[in-house]
Amino acid sequence: MDQEMNTAEMSIAMDMLRLTSDHKLKEIEAEKVSGFIQYGMHLPGMRQNCISLLSMVLESDVFIASIVSFVLGSFRSAADLLNVIEICQSSLQYIPGFSVPKTTVLLSQVNAVVTRDFQLNQDLVEKLHEVEEMKTILVRDRKPANNASAYDIEDDLNPQEDFRSLPITPTLDDLMSDELPFLRKNKATGGYRSVEHYLDVQFRLLREDFICPLRNGIQELLKSKELSKQTKLNYQGDIRLYKGVYIDMPLCGRYGIVYRLTFDVTTLKRVNWEHSKRLITGSLICLSADNFKTILFAVVCERDAKELSCGHILIELTDPWHEVDSAVQYEMVENTVYFEAYRHSLKRMQEIKDLPFKEYLLEGDFDGVMAPKYLREPDATLVLSGRRYPALEMSKWPEKEALELNESQFNAFQNALTKEFAIIQGPPGTGKTYLGLKVMKTLLENTETWRDRGQGCILIVCHTNHALDQFLEGIISQSALEPGQLVRIG
Repeated sequence: MDQEMNTAEMSIAMDMLRLTSDHKLKEIEAEKVSGFIQYGMHLPGMRQNCISLLSMVLESDVFIASIVSFVLGSFRSAADLLNVIEICQSSLQYIPGFSVPKTTVLLSQVNAVVTRDFQLNQDLVEKLHEVEEMKTILVRDRKPANNASAYDIEDDLNPQEDFRSLPITPTLDDLMSDELPFLRKNKATGGYRSVEHYLDVQFRLLREDFICPLRNGIQELLKSKELSKQTKLNYQGDIRLYKGVYIDMPLCGRYGIVYRLTFDVTTLKRVNWEHSKRLITGSLICLSADNFKTILFAVVCERDAKELSCGHILIELTDPWHEVDSAVQYEMVENTVYFEAYRHSLKRMQEIKDLPFKEYLLEGDFDGVMAPKYLREPDATLVLSGRRYPALEMSKWPEKEALELNESQFNAFQNALTKEFAIIQGPPGTGKTYLGLKVMKTLLENTETWRDRGQGCILIVCHTNHALDQFLEGIISQSALEPGQLVRIG
């Protein structure tokens, strides 16, 4: 719908934005959220926010219970029940695999109330039957095979395109379409049908993880432009906005053609560019000269704090063949989610043909995890606390006190050393780093056991540079590594 929004619609839109950005579901009554979702579905540009709110509602058992209580209460009307029915309809339409269990609960309660109190309301009865039929068809058409009970209904939803052909950088449709992207949940239980199924799910979720804040930010920015005429709203969400942007003529950069970009810094005088995370190398930016009807995507390729303070930066276009007019003024939006952290992982996922440890990753069955290959010999041993012990006869290992570990740390320590695939998790302060260093020290004391003819190394990957530096410093302080035996990359 392209019509102008009235004051009531603007109020609904603002409440929707606040709800989906702050996740304050518990502060709003069930019937009000129901009305927001159903009303907002018909507002221009609000469908994505409505679907986000709808997902939040379906994920909350407390909120579902609140809606059920409202349906069964004495003050609901036929219009209220129709609202809930239409929410179920939207759920089944836009998030089918995820919504079936919760909509089944809601529809059964609504059905009981309609049968008891509203039998003569033909419109209500017909709408209820229509949505129940929609749910029945959905379950029937996507019912898992008898031998696949561990799989979700949405496992049978097939993507229209191969994830390997999807662009890593977003497209205009990714950001401006009202249609939800094709996504399937990461599995906390059950398993994946194949390597392709696993990679497809993970790739799309990871890609959406950095695109979603950018999409929401741009759509909220456009909405704020409409609302600011009356409300003076200037809401930008998860983006940074720059104005007065011009793209100069191309230059020869270190890795190809780059462009020098100039932007207005009069409102950014207080930014400390030396330490700011704005426009760091690898950041994704979107440029538009027509209020985001078309978008030019680029990546920051070189950053200099002194140049930034003057409003200059070098960028690389994601489409190097795109024609650039240096006389055109752009608006520029920067995604606050760091694109470079996703870019290489997504590219590598598209290249994977076979998956290491797929027997564990696909099925999620860790009961039969084997010992690492270097410990499968009958006489395999490990040096622990200066003495040699049978590697897989853990009853003969030193006591946990001798290794300066508590019970849970001792179990994790044994698991890490005697399994080819191990995951150790715990809240802050439980000794994960301490345990990791203990495992590393033990491995370094047993290099003759796991190295094959003197070949082989240990790869350490951390989420942040700081975490990596701390871990490497711990290794150096506890081991006898010589110069050149430890290499830090990045």
